[in-house]
Amino acid sequence: MLSGVIGQPSAGQTLNLALDTPLSSDVGVINVRPGTEPLFTVPAKIASPNIRDLPCATVRRNVGDAGTSTFVHAGFPILNIVDRDAGTRAGAFQTLRAAAGIP
Repeated sequence: MLSGVIGQPSAGQTLNLALDTPLSSDVGVINVRPGTEPLFTVPAKIASPNIRDLPCATVRRNVGDAGTSTFVHAGFPILNIVDRDAGTRAGAFQTLRAAAGIP
């Protein structure tokens, strides 16, 4: 289960993935650098022995040579999202687009 981050377009969303393999092999944890904000997190007990949730989707704004680009990275397969009330495939895709500034 992936969780949206408070203060981001993903807040309140919970994504469930349909997997043929363990969650840790289908979700990539992202090493967040300064200026990068998490959008979705995965429980650390699944991804690593740490005690905090780890980012699996992020946004970084004002990047590139001109400082006007936005980069969104999703470390999970969007097509594997199982639609539920608290999070759907379409909702996750819209969240990633909103974070990138795409209507």
